[in-house]
Amino acid sequence: TPEQFIEDRMAYQVKILSMRMSGEKAASNQKQATEWLDHWFISPKNDADFIKTNYKRINSAIKAMLDLMLE
Repeated sequence: TPEQFIEDRMAYQVKILSMRMSGEKAASNQKQATEWLDHWFISPKNDADFIKTNYKRINSAIKAMLDLMLE
């Protein structure tokens, strides 16, 4: 994870762990991947430098999510 996103990733992981520990049912991998992809595709892409710098990482993440959706 790029240094600038470590806090966001940790917050997300704590949120999911908290949900699971409280007995809330977690979304299926497929549903979660669909939500993430929906969010990605409708979000504005104003930071061209970020996309250029992280192109391989972004494509790997999108491919992994698409693979989850096809399971």
